[in-house]
Amino acid sequence: MPEDTRAELFAIGELHNTCLFESKQIPLNVNDIRSVVLQITQRLLKYGRVNESTFYGYQRLVKLSDTLLALLTTGGSIGVLLADYLTVIESILLYEDVILTESLSLFAKFTLMRHGQTMYTGQGIDLTQDGQDMVLGKRELLSGYVDKEKETAVIISSGAARAKGTLGLIFPDEQRYVSDLVLHMQMNDKEKVGQWFAENFDPKWNIEERIAAADRFYVERKFPEEIFGPHGESEARFFYSAEVALRYASKLKRKAGKIPHLFVVSHFEFLNHFVMAIFNLQIGNTLDTSEHIEISVLAKNDILSPTIVPLIVRFRNSVQKVIFNRKKGCIEQWTVSNSTPS
Repeated sequence: MPEDTRAELFAIGELHNTCLFESKQIPLNVNDIRSVVLQITQRLLKYGRVNESTFYGYQRLVKLSDTLLALLTTGGSIGVLLADYLTVIESILLYEDVILTESLSLFAKFTLMRHGQTMYTGQGIDLTQDGQDMVLGKRELLSGYVDKEKETAVIISSGAARAKGTLGLIFPDEQRYVSDLVLHMQMNDKEKVGQWFAENFDPKWNIEERIAAADRFYVERKFPEEIFGPHGESEARFFYSAEVALRYASKLKRKAGKIPHLFVVSHFEFLNHFVMAIFNLQIGNTLDTSEHIEISVLAKNDILSPTIVPLIVRFRNSVQKVIFNRKKGCIEQWTVSNSTPS
């Protein structure tokens, strides 16, 4: 690897650290932050062009940078946006470091999302007004993840009305598919489900409190299996679906020659365990409605390993490197011994 490439990546990393430090100062020095943001953005975009990077973070980097610089100029609130910007930079730096040091390349992208807030009626789009507003508020960001020129996008949801409704709000004009592989947990006795909730939920709870309680009960395994089905079924189906998705992505790549991008809307029980384990989430801070997960699937020499698949996973304002073990059907820690597939 050319030394100037490594040096440039290191220099950008130092700028990122400077911006991170400045973002924690009280009061904020907006002029210093504006200067560093400009330098980071310009140098990263130049780096990406020179090194022909295909990491999807570059697309969001431009939008975030433009918005952030505008707010820094007008004096608007930058807290959340600056945190997101810094996480995108961290994601790009981590990705580029992996590519440079381990001879890996971007093979596919998966964006996984929990449906919006719902009343669980099964009717129409089955989202509350707040749920619709939150999904629509993220539509530009989420739909912008898909680069139609460089990617082959496949847009999927479960067959539940709330999942299909969420996907329809984000991609109203795109072809959308339904898959039972990403469905919610399967009930053993649907007639008793409503009765169980009525007996265990406080009637004074609002919809947010009811959803939070259901999430907590699921994580704590308090749902009786004779009514709700076996604990762990959705988790096992997640890893089976991951294998199916990887095989499907391989076929797409051979056929179209572009980066496959699967955008999936699913459910809490199908997705939460994945980010809970990787990011060490605690009960009460688990995957919320309308939240999403970004996954970069990496490969060596553009060939997917039959055994271990390196992943870069971004969730909220954190990014982690992990390994998907295809033989065991599980996520493992990224180590020196297993990070580079043979």
